[in-house]
Amino acid sequence: MIEPLDGVVSWAPFVARRRVAFSDCDPAGVVFAGNYYKYSLWAYDLFHDHFLKPVRGPISMPVKAASIVHTAPLRPGDTIDLAIETVSVGHTTFVVSVAGRSAGNGIFQLNLTLICTPEGVWGSCPVPTAVRDALARQSEPLHPPRVGPE
Repeated sequence: MIEPLDGVVSWAPFVARRRVAFSDCDPAGVVFAGNYYKYSLWAYDLFHDHFLKPVRGPISMPVKAASIVHTAPLRPGDTIDLAIETVSVGHTTFVVSVAGRSAGNGIFQLNLTLICTPEGVWGSCPVPTAVRDALARQSEPLHPPRVGPE
């Protein structure tokens, strides 16, 4: 079977897959730390275009802050799965988590804080209800846990 590379492999939960290129690495053959952000923003763009762009209205949602924890290296030819889930939704911002895994191992965890701004205006605006709803739907489990005896 041919595995999809450099694209979405699951919509719910959202997971994108990418293959590490030689050009992503330093001379020692390890991915440059900054490329983890690049991978995460690439996956978020796919997530955004599918879940948020159709419902966001006339606003932009730029990154306000980002934090990352690295736990393992990547090398050329590795594939990385990038899972995105909603962490929280505030008044004008929301946070999504990008978890990078390769061969079943955690590689990094990155949190992106995005802020809603009216297009063409410097300032914030409330997260639209439609965006809140899309983020909530995306983070719902596909199969709710069973309650009671089997």
